[in-house]
Amino acid sequence: MPTKLYRKILPPPKPPTREELNIYMARIATLGQVDHYRFSSGL
Repeated sequence: MPTKLYRKILPPPKPPTREELNIYMARIATLGQVDHYRFSSGL
């Protein structure tokens, strides 16, 4: 994937809003639960 094209797709860096932080933290928490479930079940 060309770097120039990739940079055009990405939005300019900006501080995340509280709503975006909540979504990000919820996503991490969900991924953590899935990983924990996988390790617990021995897969």
